[in-house]
Amino acid sequence: MQGTLDGQAVNVDQTPASGELTQVTTGTFVLPPHVTFNDAAIDVDPGSVQINLMWASVVPDGSPAAATGTIAFPAGDPYPKMSLCAGSGSTITPNQQTGGLDFVLAGLTLGPACTEVIAGELHGCWAFSP
Repeated sequence: MQGTLDGQAVNVDQTPASGELTQVTTGTFVLPPHVTFNDAAIDVDPGSVQINLMWASVVPDGSPAAATGTIAFPAGDPYPKMSLCAGSGSTITPNQQTGGLDFVLAGLTLGPACTEVIAGELHGCWAFSP
């Protein structure tokens, strides 16, 4: 994932434990996937960027679609332990070649209520690896 946040360059290159991409009637992408044990959430990759994206309907390969979601950086990244909300201008594009997803996160805001606007845009991709 590359881009800028508030004028600061962001360049995150990681190989996460895994991700979860689904499209049935709507679409979701979760990185790393949500895992629970005895009703308790387990963080399967605590050093990884956490991304949750949603879109309204099934999207064909190579076609962009509007998306919303959240991204959280782990300690040590430009915004450690900071959560961002992705809004207007954010898109996903399924990529059949990689079995994954390309995404643009725009309309970024900070904080638990997503009220503080932050300048910038992030571009990223995730590829399925069996």
